[in-house]
Amino acid sequence: MVDWKKFEQIQGSLASIRTPNSAARRRHPPDTDWDRLLAHNDPFAIDYTNILGSRAFARLAGKTEVETLPKNALVGTRLSHTLGIINTGVLVGKSLGLNVELVRAGTAGHDLGHPAFGHGGEAVLKAEYGIKFLHAVFGCVVAELEKLNLTYQTLLCILHHSTGSGGLTTSTNLPPEAAVVKFADKLFYLWSNIEDAYGGRMNIPFQPLTTATKKDIAWFGATWKERLARSIIECCLESAQVGFPSFTTSPAAQRFEAVKQAMYEHVYYSREKDLFEAGKREQARTVLRYLKDHIANPIAYFALLTDGETLDIAKTIDLKRDVDLSHYSAHEILAGHTEPIDVTNPDLDW
Repeated sequence: MVDWKKFEQIQGSLASIRTPNSAARRRHPPDTDWDRLLAHNDPFAIDYTNILGSRAFARLAGKTEVETLPKNALVGTRLSHTLGIINTGVLVGKSLGLNVELVRAGTAGHDLGHPAFGHGGEAVLKAEYGIKFLHAVFGCVVAELEKLNLTYQTLLCILHHSTGSGGLTTSTNLPPEAAVVKFADKLFYLWSNIEDAYGGRMNIPFQPLTTATKKDIAWFGATWKERLARSIIECCLESAQVGFPSFTTSPAAQRFEAVKQAMYEHVYYSREKDLFEAGKREQARTVLRYLKDHIANPIAYFALLTDGETLDIAKTIDLKRDVDLSHYSAHEILAGHTEPIDVTNPDLDW
């Protein structure tokens, strides 16, 4: 049962450590009419506005979240995932008294750097180039390519949001809002992905979850929304007790971690998913090898493509036709960038 009285008592409990707007800083001074139009707004609200208006954000609807190009429209995409993370982060940030506009900007931008086919695309890049491609790092690169001129604090939220299957550890050297972005990501994707994977929406025959995992899931609630609500509440309660955003030590956090690890075993890293996506990964390799021979920044171009664009290019290559790379969104984003792009360097030493 939720202790609502206690939850009411901890509202705003971390307000003393919220990131002040006065701390916001940008790499470039405002120099366009658009910049000047936004200049009188909250600095982190400016980031949010610029992210939502970016081409990188618009592409998220065509990016894999778990299943590539799902037939069921209710299966999450990278865009629906991001919108859910924004809502979750705002609920946590507001309850704790943190800078909600910074949380909103960080959650909106957290997945700008995901390549086609999601983490499968990252694996293809690693296999072909031997690099450790991280979407969180590339998200910062994309922000600069798009000339979004985000604040340093929002970029930190983007850079440090991802831990994969690792625990939800946080660093007090980062803005507390960065921890909220990380938690919001995990809280939302876990419950929404369970709904997709085991609610009859996806075409991948995943192995059933264990009885113990099902009991842990049921502890949080009967529906994904109830589970998300309970997770948010428990995260806020633990954070108030610790004095910094935290969701690692409480019994609820340990249950949550157990469910997350089960999902990594049965869904995210499962043999079933690997087999289902094998053909698409091979098509991705075909495209990446083609790009390597035809353009100056093949890694960045590939990482900017949507799933559908990647498959369309692969089909054209397979038909032995010429590929007009100027027709795809990546070309527009990279227009004018002829210098080498280091996709592994977030470039935040400023």
